[in-house]
Amino acid sequence: MQRATDNLRADHALTERALGALCAIGQQVRAGAAFPAADGATLLRYLRDYVVGVHFRKEAELLGPALAMHGTDATAMLVGDVMRMQDEAADLVLSLVVFWEPDGALTPEERAGFADTVALLCQRLRRIQELEESDLFTTCEREVALDDQLGWCADFAQLERERGTAASWTERLAGTLIAAPDCSQVSGAIDGGTSWTASRTAPASPDGLLPGRLSEVAEALSAHARMLETWRALLPRRE
Repeated sequence: MQRATDNLRADHALTERALGALCAIGQQVRAGAAFPAADGATLLRYLRDYVVGVHFRKEAELLGPALAMHGTDATAMLVGDVMRMQDEAADLVLSLVVFWEPDGALTPEERAGFADTVALLCQRLRRIQELEESDLFTTCEREVALDDQLGWCADFAQLERERGTAASWTERLAGTLIAAPDCSQVSGAIDGGTSWTASRTAPASPDGLLPGRLSEVAEALSAHARMLETWRALLPRRE
């Protein structure tokens, strides 16, 4: 029988492949290549609909609260750190979704801003996955009784049915999952670079990723914010 943490690890493996492709796009845009609209849209939909809309919810609704209740104070603090990074990652995804479709040729500053935002998102998501796989998942397997995990995999499957299963996303992403260099090597100060969101305006075309689905994105992020508040209520306060 598959453990709930194995399901989450499988999500991570798919996300890592998607991040490699997105990182490559960021580097290509920085270098002056044309913006790959179709591949970019598919990757950003995956991040929006699956990573934020499904995977983060799996962890926010089940994993995080269980660890906060059964783990040590140090574990609860780590859950809080991951929660904050997930909040940052969700904001970065929204930034890229809103401004994914350039209106005309990009200036060098806009190319750098887009690439820096992509690199920062990849950095945040990879750090989240590292902390979970090196600590939180093994802690869950050790400290959270199997009886307390009953139904988790069924709940995970229901979440996937609502926004798209991991298997369906694997198929949709197949054409974009290309080998990519490590985006930690991207030049420029990521935290001090030009903001993509500050330099573009949202596209007017209703056929684009937005604005037709802006309310849907906002709703998903609002739901994520409410789940984060639930986590915070379970965490010990820092002195």
